[in-house]
Amino acid sequence: MNKSKITAVLLAFFLWGFGAHKFYLWEKKSWFLYLLFFRTYVPFILGIIDGIKLLFKDEISINSTDFTSNFTKEGRELKSKFKHIHQELTNSITDWVISKEDEERIEKLFDDLEIKENELKNNKDVIVFQRAVLMRNIIEGNIPECTVKWWPILNLSKWEKIIYAFDNVSYLELKSKTNYVWASSWISVRIAKWVSYRTSALKWEAIKSMEREESGIGSLIITQKHLIFSSSTKWFKIPFSKIISIQPYTDGITIQRDTAKARPECFQIQDQDFANTLIQNISLYLN
Repeated sequence: MNKSKITAVLLAFFLWGFGAHKFYLWEKKSWFLYLLFFRTYVPFILGIIDGIKLLFKDEISINSTDFTSNFTKEGRELKSKFKHIHQELTNSITDWVISKEDEERIEKLFDDLEIKENELKNNKDVIVFQRAVLMRNIIEGNIPECTVKWWPILNLSKWEKIIYAFDNVSYLELKSKTNYVWASSWISVRIAKWVSYRTSALKWEAIKSMEREESGIGSLIITQKHLIFSSSTKWFKIPFSKIISIQPYTDGITIQRDTAKARPECFQIQDQDFANTLIQNISLYLN
């Protein structure tokens, strides 16, 4: 069931005491909490916060299956359909790859379940399915192309295609930092037996360290030839031929070039496991 963004925002701002916007979006647990604290100022504060959050959400997010009502027959049926698809995808995808036979079977399942196009938008299982198909094409040596409405000028070479793009990526630049701390030194001189003279002095001592510093937030665009980072403050590209290692970590990846003085290129990115696997497969099968 589609939900109106305007309606949800108005309910959050004007009927916050009853948690009306939570009831409208059918977030049951949150709605009960609003009712529980009805006589306090807690619903007022949370209602304003929720209203602001909803104000900056797009219609697609409001209408996603996360907000679909379980109270309606339509909502329960849609949830059941995606649960079935999730189970099939879990059994079909290994290391982000799905076979051609399983791809055709899942596509037929989408058709048989009669899921509408607007119900597929922003669904996590649909995204996983698309990524698995993309990964299989890369391993088979095919070059899929990402269809986009607009990109900044990327200076792509002839036959170079955009394969995938990650948004809201933070580029962390490794920089040398120098901190100064007080350090003491002393000298002891023996003047006679049992007699010595000791002098000491305080001075600043420099301690150098390497720290990661955010240098821009933008898009990490992947072609079959380059990794391209583009933001309002920074733009650069890394040829796949110059990459010697890719290291994933908790919330990002680190790329090491093969030049002698190159420092590691660090990207803070969501779905770092997929990003790491994608870059390694492109490097291995398309270069």
